[in-house]
Amino acid sequence: MVRLALKHYLKEKAVRKVNGALVRLPRYMDLTLRYLKDRDIHEWARGVASLPEVRRTLKDLAKDPEVWRSAFGISSEVLAKGIPDPVQREMARFFAEDDVMGDFVDDFVVAIAPDLPRIVTYIPPGMDPAHLRKFAADIAPKHKALFDIQTGAAPAKTRALR
Repeated sequence: MVRLALKHYLKEKAVRKVNGALVRLPRYMDLTLRYLKDRDIHEWARGVASLPEVRRTLKDLAKDPEVWRSAFGISSEVLAKGIPDPVQREMARFFAEDDVMGDFVDDFVVAIAPDLPRIVTYIPPGMDPAHLRKFAADIAPKHKALFDIQTGAAPAKTRALR
């Protein structure tokens, strides 16, 4: 995974833009440095997801088409190789059962939902949208209807009650 991240960091301006925006957030960096010591990915993710400045930054970055193109390109590579079943199950469990992560996903999905028809146009040619749809449904099961990426249509009502 580190090799993949470095490859895209060196190759894509949008990846460097996302990284640059996040590393300028002191509390994000504090959590990242703590993670490098304790390796507790769940605590790192909960901490990052709970930071309002991270949420704002990600929503701002989500307005950039190049960020989406890079995200879909990286996702396409990862999903083509396959995420090991135990990792996939743990991610789905963590996002579905953890209140902080659920709130983070809800907040982000509601923010991007109006732009989904535009966002799906950045999926790279040849990428199987079924993989992406399954992954999105795993981490955001109550928003599954929004991820009908074959049509790119998002329903008018996007805010789900938690």
